[in-house]
Order: sequence, then structure tokens, then C-alpha cells
Amino acid sequence: MFTHQIKKLFCTMILVLVGCSYPATAIPVPLQPTPAPVKPTIETIPVFEEAECAFEIPEGFQPRCGYLIVPEDRSQPDGRTIRLHVAIFKSTNANPARDPVIHLIGGPGGSALNNAKWILMGGGTEILEQRGYILFDQRGTQYSDPYLYCLPYDEYLWDAHEQNISLAEYNAGALPILGACLEDWRSQGINIAAYNSAESAADMNDLRLALGYEQVNLYGISYGTRLALNIMRDYPEGTITIDPLPNFRVVKDMVIDIEPFFEKYRAVKPFLIAKETDSPAEFLQSMEERKEFDEAIRCILCACCTAACPISSENENYLGPAALLRAFRYLFDSRDQDAEERLGKDHQHILDRSTAGFNRRA
Repeated sequence: MFTHQIKKLFCTMILVLVGCSYPATAIPVPLQPTPAPVKPTIETIPVFEEAECAFEIPEGFQPRCGYLIVPEDRSQPDGRTIRLHVAIFKSTNANPARDPVIHLIGGPGGSALNNAKWILMGGGTEILEQRGYILFDQRGTQYSDPYLYCLPYDEYLWDAHEQNISLAEYNAGALPILGACLEDWRSQGINIAAYNSAESAADMNDLRLALGYEQVNLYGISYGTRLALNIMRDYPEGTITIDPLPNFRVVKDMVIDIEPFFEKYRAVKPFLIAKETDSPAEFLQSMEERKEFDEAIRCILCACCTAACPISSENENYLGPAALLRAFRYLFDSRDQDAEERLGKDHQHILDRSTAGFNRRA
């Protein structure tokens, strides 16, 4: 019973926590300065074309979909154009606020539309009770055109993972593959240099103009927060709100008290617990056993999941998604030897409360 409930809960947690994970195709790169604001050589008029939704529409929703058509490179507005796929979710309020929320997903490279179901489950429906909610795939991402997806690199990524090679070996193998993808995109006439935060900020402002909104609210996750800062710097007339993470006590301005988040994280004992302390041998693990919790190790403890979690807003004693995900990481680790100790004597209450909360919103 205990194991069944754990699996039921944590399988849900993994799916919800997309926004707090490293992208699957991440490779370490030096930080680059944010590009300067884009200044088109001539005035361009953004165009929104209605179209069918290209992604899987979450059950119970009927978004209005289409493509925002913008210059690939705004320094050459007469040149190549690109299409960004957009989904507009209508507010459930009979008299909604006129300023919708635009979701800026992380990565960079993530797909908001591919994660639409989980975005709506993770606080989106609450937003829709007040105003519209707009999801769109940023330039170069999954449902936009072009989609800069390097399949050989993805295949290499999983092969390298299976081989358990060093970071230096990994990079030595990855860079030529990524270089080949870059050359392929350039051969198609794609200007790779135009896929940056400044151009994406201009895309968002063009989306606002094309849809006829005077002002909008930005909801940034991970890299999306950096993009939001670009937008506010370059187009301050079109954005009106910037808020600290919800569900946390505000210390001052945008500074929140993050300590309760880490107290709950520490409560699940985020480390391996071994009963066989006298064993001289290593605790070995197969690749198949490692795959049981592969996704869970990517959490970067950004606290965005807790900020978006409706149960966290209702019950301050609830451990929260990040702590439960980390508990999952160790509970399903074949080397861990004491699940009961990890969650303590009150684990049944925690699981019942968490499962009930998810079921109520299903």
C-alpha cells in the first residue's frame, strides 16, 4: 500500500515539475551578455494568422490558435520571415480583465505548447478565472517554424548517458554533432544569430500588438524570467506587472523568504540512507535501476513548482512538489535502504493530503 501510493503520487509530481528541470539536451556553455534591443531599419507590422492547433489540446479547453509571422532578423525586415505557434486560452470569467497573461517558458528551447496540459494544471486554471492566458512557442522551438531540433545530438545524448563517459569526453563528441546541425540549418538559409533573447523579446511585443492588447502580464519560468527582463527593458509600455514568487513571504520588493522551502526539502532527508553501514563494498546500481529516477535528478530547486502549486497556497504544512520529488529520487534509488525513516511516522497523512489535492483538481 505504501509503495503503491508513493508511485501514484510521484509519477504525477514528475510530470508537473517540467519547469524546474534542466532541458534534456543541455550542454554547458559560457554565459553571454544579453543582446541590445532590436531596432528594425523600417517599421514592420506583425501579422497573426488563424490556424488549427498543432499540439495536443488539453481536455476541456478550446483555445484559439494561429501563427505570429515576424521577420527572422529585424535588421533585415524585408528578408526571411518565421512563424511562431500561439494558443490563446479564453478566460472563464464572464467579465475578464483586459490584460492577459503571456507565459514565457524556460530552457531556453522549451515548448510551452507541448507542456500546455501541465501549465494549466499548475496554476493556469486559476489565472483563467481572472483573465486570458496565452501560450506560444518561442522562435526555433517545437511547434514554431523553423524548429531547430538537432536529432543526432539527442541520439548521442542518450548513448553517452548509457556509456557513463566523462564531461570532457561528452563535449568532445557533442560539439562536432552540434556543428553539423548548425551547418545544416545555415544551408537552409536560417540565420542562427537571430535566435536570441532580444529578438524573442521583440516577438513577444509583436504578439501583443498583433492581438490588439495595450498591456499584458508576463509569467516567466526559469529562462523565461530572463526573457521577461528583456521585454520590460525594451518594451516597457506594454507590460504592467512584475511580482515575486507566490506562496512565499515577501521580505522586501522582489526578495522572498526561501528558507521554509529548504526546511521542507531537508525534512525528506535528501541523501541516501544505508542500514548496512559495515559493508566494505560499494552499493552498485545498474543503468536500468538508474532510469527509475533519471528525471528527478534534474530539479534545480528553483521553487517555481511550489510557487505554482495550489496545495502549497492552501496548506503551509504541505511539503511541496520539490521536496516530494526529491523524496521520490531517493525512495526509488535501489541503493536506499529505509523509505519509512525518510518520510517518518507521518508519511501516510502527507500522502493522503497530496493525493487528495491532485485528485480534486484532476
